[in-house]
Amino acid sequence: MTDRPNILVIMTDQQNADAMSCAGNADLSTPHQDRLAAEGIRFERAYVAFPLCGPSRAAMATGRWPHQLGAMKNGSNLDAGDIAASTGPLMRAAGYRTAWAGKWHVPDIDMGHDAECFGFESVCGFSDTYLASACIDFLRSAHDQPFLLFASFDNPHNICEHGRDQLLPWGEVETAGDLPAGYPNLPTNFAPPAFEARVLTDLRKSIPPVQYGFTQERWRRFRHVYFRLCEKVDTEIGRLLAVLDETGLSENTVVIMLSDHGEHNGAHELIQKSTSYEESARVPLIIRHPPNMLAVRNETSTALINTGLDLLPTLLDYAGAPPQTALTGASLRPIATTGEQPADWRTAVFLESRMDRTDVELRMVRSERYKYTLYDRGQYREMLFDLEADPGEMVNLAVESRFADVLNSHRTLLHDWCIETGDTFGTHYSHGPHAVIPGKGYANAPARRSVPVRSAPRSRP
Repeated sequence: MTDRPNILVIMTDQQNADAMSCAGNADLSTPHQDRLAAEGIRFERAYVAFPLCGPSRAAMATGRWPHQLGAMKNGSNLDAGDIAASTGPLMRAAGYRTAWAGKWHVPDIDMGHDAECFGFESVCGFSDTYLASACIDFLRSAHDQPFLLFASFDNPHNICEHGRDQLLPWGEVETAGDLPAGYPNLPTNFAPPAFEARVLTDLRKSIPPVQYGFTQERWRRFRHVYFRLCEKVDTEIGRLLAVLDETGLSENTVVIMLSDHGEHNGAHELIQKSTSYEESARVPLIIRHPPNMLAVRNETSTALINTGLDLLPTLLDYAGAPPQTALTGASLRPIATTGEQPADWRTAVFLESRMDRTDVELRMVRSERYKYTLYDRGQYREMLFDLEADPGEMVNLAVESRFADVLNSHRTLLHDWCIETGDTFGTHYSHGPHAVIPGKGYANAPARRSVPVRSAPRSRP
């Protein structure tokens, strides 16, 4: 056992935090992810920086916010300075062999010829069919230095094709018609909440369930297919874990498993992602240490995590690399080692998004108990949920005066975050007839002067 372990990062696509049997979901079985959780620590409050593939992955690669990178949609290029200070180059400089297999999407889906530019060797292109086998060949090859291998699967993202009644790119899953008794029931939060942001009503009108007239039975089939796709990728994860055991690499390899964003899977009559609802924004995150490495086992952490900011500092910590002062995320190694949050651990996490179909932007702050989301337009554009009493997000407390103090404190948290990170979304707090003023609520007076917000930097100085 060395002080600098190998690192295997297993990434799925569009898997929400509850889509694992170790999370208590009886509608599917994910024995290999369950094994990782039993032999490591599962973070049950891990949120993405941006619930969409490209921006989320850009954040994870750089440890910076998508609005700072200019990556607020799929297909956004990164500046040379951001690439040079991203995961591949930094881990190579720390003495690691860096390799990538599968989906990339920063900005192209397949890393291809950009692999060296981003500091990785390409082990396999965009293909769930060949990804595990290519990773197995890599793991069995000779290693004269510690390695960082990303195994980046596409599934369960194929649920998008299923929702459009298209063939699934990496193979079909078994279904049994429209009325099988064995299909999962509808979620308890299937209905939209009262006083939901009007922009979400508009979003709902633009997605296949409305266009194709999904019945409740059709929704159940959708959920069945999603869970089978989660099981499909879990099987591939099992192949990777088996070769770690077979080769002895388990004795010196940290395994990190996570997803780039979630999937609504019928919650609030929605599919796909891009909102701040739990099913879209919260993802699986598990860390397993080698047996001889100091760490907790079979633990669940309630620490508030942002995968976009925290993954890179975590990797650098395991690599023994010098701290990067430009990074604002935190290493998860101390929590994975002791199971305890450091005394100065954050008490809130943030999220940003731009919904492609409507071009509406939103920002979210999730504190220990509450979640507050602000949309940039529309009726009921503030939503406040008590996640302790209302985990399904069915009661919007922003319309109740008795929660004014909670609402204002979260407005202030989000406003201050906008200023701190250079997010011009902060101007929505202080101008226009429907602006939100921290501590004051909606502005009914004429337009006010904008809050000063510095421009978002495109690259580091």
